[in-house]
Amino acid sequence: MKNIFAALATFFRWTGKFLSTTRSILGNLLFLLFIVVIFTTFFFEKKPPVIKNAALILSLAGNIVEEKQSRDPITELLGELTQSKETTTETLLQDILDAIHHAATDSQIKCILLDLKDLGTVGLDQMQTIGEALNQFKKSGKKVIAAEDYYRQKAYYLASFASEIYLNPMGGVDLHGFGSYPLFFREALEKLQINYHVFRVGTYKSAVEPILRDSMSMEAKEQMRGLLTSLWSIFTTDITRQRSLPADAIDQYTNNITTKLAASGGSTAQLAMESKLVDSLKTREELRQYLEKQTAAATAPDQGFSQISLNNYLRTITPSYEPPLITPDNTIGVIIAEGMILDGKQPVGTIGGDTLAASIHP
Repeated sequence: MKNIFAALATFFRWTGKFLSTTRSILGNLLFLLFIVVIFTTFFFEKKPPVIKNAALILSLAGNIVEEKQSRDPITELLGELTQSKETTTETLLQDILDAIHHAATDSQIKCILLDLKDLGTVGLDQMQTIGEALNQFKKSGKKVIAAEDYYRQKAYYLASFASEIYLNPMGGVDLHGFGSYPLFFREALEKLQINYHVFRVGTYKSAVEPILRDSMSMEAKEQMRGLLTSLWSIFTTDITRQRSLPADAIDQYTNNITTKLAASGGSTAQLAMESKLVDSLKTREELRQYLEKQTAAATAPDQGFSQISLNNYLRTITPSYEPPLITPDNTIGVIIAEGMILDGKQPVGTIGGDTLAASIHP
């Protein structure tokens, strides 16, 4: 009996050592593989695909920014490995401008296809800058094509700079104007019995109104109405100029949408067509066939036509914002400060007091 227990003990002891050794080896191999993947990702960049008579897919995905926020290295790595659009939360404005500028003289780029469905936050001044770059591109004789299933307001503004605008027959163009919807919580503060002391001087000092009132004051409405009216005027003027429309065309479209939609048989796509906001209605298959005629045959069977994405195209050109080795005299330095103002040193995407001060006085 003792021999049986001794044999079992020996068996389980050696089995435990075997499993422990195997687990250690597999763990080390996985860790080594992870290190190799990181090393190859950051130090051995994949060659961009070879293109011929292609369309540059100008994907304006995420927020358009002057400087990207700092990202988790793991998230950055996963984005590089998967090439997932879900990880693209920001696109550099200068990257967009560089790609458009270079594509104008690139003999392998036949046209630009705007991809606006994932467009996030973007300022009107940024959209004007992109629009001007597209206008300069068109002077090269090449087309800028906009084609979407549905145009949101910001997306349509950029699409208006295109040579041709196409819309899915089941889609529409959403132009509704600008508005402001501030939140007021005076009553909530009273119910929570929160005491506060506000010192305000001036009629148009509306920053503290949310804790003092339950609605906007007449002065706050006046200044907000003036701001939004001015911005909307710029917005609509740019669109009507690009589309060669009457000056009041956009206001007529937004203010009479119900009547116009009924006259178009309830079709938002037909309404956009009749309002000359788009040039033609095309299904996805019709669009693919059209783009095949504009470009060369696709190198990949699932692409349909020769194309290159914005990210891949940027790897083939030299960015204009690389810092010089030696800064020349009489140079203007641009310091980007965006985000919350915090104390100390902070990463990109926030404004750190010490970080910003060091940039001003290095």
